[in-house]
Amino acid sequence: MKSLAITFCIIFLCGCTEEYFFTKALECEAAGEYEKAIEYLDKVISKNPLRTWAYVNRAADKEELSDFTSAIEDYSKAISIDSMLVAGYMGMAHLYMKQQDYSSALANYNSAISKSGIIETDNKIIAFSTGNAATPNRFSKYEKSNKYEDPFYPTEEMFFERAVAYFFLDNLDFALRDFDFCLSNEISTKMERECHYWIGHIFLKIGQIEDGCNALKTSITLGDNYAKEDYNKYCECNNK
Repeated sequence: MKSLAITFCIIFLCGCTEEYFFTKALECEAAGEYEKAIEYLDKVISKNPLRTWAYVNRAADKEELSDFTSAIEDYSKAISIDSMLVAGYMGMAHLYMKQQDYSSALANYNSAISKSGIIETDNKIIAFSTGNAATPNRFSKYEKSNKYEDPFYPTEEMFFERAVAYFFLDNLDFALRDFDFCLSNEISTKMERECHYWIGHIFLKIGQIEDGCNALKTSITLGDNYAKEDYNKYCECNNK
């Protein structure tokens, strides 16, 4: 009887489909069980080594566990399968930002933007399609359709994140250009206040104190407490 039960389990496990394991991985991700999710994604990849989103999701799970080196390897594998996979480049960029490797982050932001249908000529953004860059729908509940493989990065989000990388690399003209681009489009209040916050620090960094303080004030009016702290630090003495 015991041998029959073991045989049944083996048959059941062998009969589990790629989609079954992917579904279980997503359920684990939604529950914050990232190690279990990785185990299921390992099974997905063993059944289909070309499943790019299995690598993307596994990379995101590894990032949650602070296994950055292995996460980057998974994003790299996904990109090697699909060189147009914006999510792979953006995922790697996020990881490099966390590690303060801003040059590598910038290279990946540039790759993501260049693969997403955005055109830049002579350092100017001349054309783009909002919401054209696919990203992983990390840790969402599974849907029977493949919508978990079809969400998007807003164009402005890519430029905002790249602007921050430019800032830390002291490429302030490009950082300002990207932040200004975000502000010229319809964005969330959160992104708007953060744009003004960073613009304030760009101006402070190049010695344009009044412009910097004005930008911080705008961020404060939009509810940014960090801007308020920095305004008190850098600007109050200039207003006395």
